[in-house]
Parts: sequence; structure tokens; C-alpha cells
Amino acid sequence: MTLFGLSLDWSALAQFITGFGTFAIAWVAFAHSRRSFQLQSITLYIKHWRELNRLFLESDRARSARARLAGKTEGEFEDVDSLIFMYINQALLAYYSWRFGAMPYGEMEAEFEAIWVTLQAFHERTIVFLHSESFPKRFVAMFEEARTRVIPNVTG
Repeated sequence: MTLFGLSLDWSALAQFITGFGTFAIAWVAFAHSRRSFQLQSITLYIKHWRELNRLFLESDRARSARARLAGKTEGEFEDVDSLIFMYINQALLAYYSWRFGAMPYGEMEAEFEAIWVTLQAFHERTIVFLHSESFPKRFVAMFEEARTRVIPNVTG
């Protein structure tokens, strides 16, 4: 058959469409698999971080070792510090869940605000910890912005 004076090879066109469709399906599957793997990795990281903190909260020997590692006496190293890090990592999980499409933006914001309500009495120490680790800059900015909504008249 000719179209505009050109002969059209239907089998080549069908092979092209089939090949393109196969490639598109493979690409979508790859992207979904990669996204799921990233989210699963982050979830496991947070789970293990919480488990490690639980161990330090419950074991006197581990708590003593952690205090020595921080260059403090056991009495100077508070369990509150461990809990603050746990909540920061919970916020980080919410951030990555939103970033990879597993959580709506509004739910992430609500999670951030709920965490700030819990950490309200220690918000200054939380900010110090937030800036002492290598958290993503966008996460830090968004998490701090949530603090200004929860804790009025906060500067810095």
C-alpha cells in the first residue's frame, strides 16, 4: 500500500509499535521497582535506627558506652537525646515517603507538625541536632518551617 507516494511496510510498523510498547512497559516497571526499593531501604534504615535507640534506652551497659562515645559521663548523656534523634528520623522517613510518592504532601506536613508538638519543650536542642547531622537541606528547611507553624514566635 502506498501513502503519499511511499510504500508502507505494515510488518515493520507493527514491530516498531510492539518494540516501543515493550520498552515503555519495561521502563515503567524499572522506575516503579527502583522507587519501591528506595522507599524500602529508607524504611529499613529508620527501623534499625529505632531498634538501636531502643537498645540504648534499655541497656545500662550500652547507655554507658554511648555516653563515653559522646565524651560525656553517663549522667550527662540524656535519654531525651536518643528520643529526639528517633523523632527526627521519623520525620525524615515521612519526607522520603512524600518525595518518592508514597505519602501525600499534606500527610507529611501533618507528621512534621505532630513531631514538633511532641518535641516542643526541646525545640532548640532538636534544631541543634538537626544541623549537626548530614540531613538533606530541603528536609531540614521543610521540617524547620513546620516548627514555625506549631511553635509561634520562634526565631531562627
